[in-house]
Amino acid sequence: HVAIREVLAAYLQTRPHLQVVGEASGGLIVLDQCRKLKPDLVLLDIDLPGMNGISIARALTSTTPETHILIFSSHYDTATVRQALEAGARGIIEKTSQIETLLKAIETVGAGQAYFGERVTKILQQSFSDPSFTRSSDNLTAREREVLQLIAEGCSNKDVASRLGI
Repeated sequence: HVAIREVLAAYLQTRPHLQVVGEASGGLIVLDQCRKLKPDLVLLDIDLPGMNGISIARALTSTTPETHILIFSSHYDTATVRQALEAGARGIIEKTSQIETLLKAIETVGAGQAYFGERVTKILQQSFSDPSFTRSSDNLTAREREVLQLIAEGCSNKDVASRLGI
């Protein structure tokens, strides 16, 4: 959402210890800007046009591992949390969080530490205390995971093909 992104960037820019070096409206733009600007931290939504946030996190982890990834999203179910962590995210915070909580998450992840919002922490605790919880053992390729993610987001076959340039 353009207005939310612009207001958040303007607010973060007022913080003396933070510098916003870029903004992007789509997944491929995020990836391109991160490769060029090499930010210390990227605040990343999962729902982005062109390429979803989990795929971006996976790509950034392999191409610019020095960039810390903080997922800022309304998606925080067990599967999404697991995928984000496996993709290299160092933190996940809910969009329903207060601004001071978001600032703490940015500072913590920017310092190389992990940070999880309250709901995400509860999901992680439940997941690890559940004896049926196991790590995914499937051997999907990055492209297969990207297709699966788009399908899970409700994209039709035609939409998936269009988004992936197939």
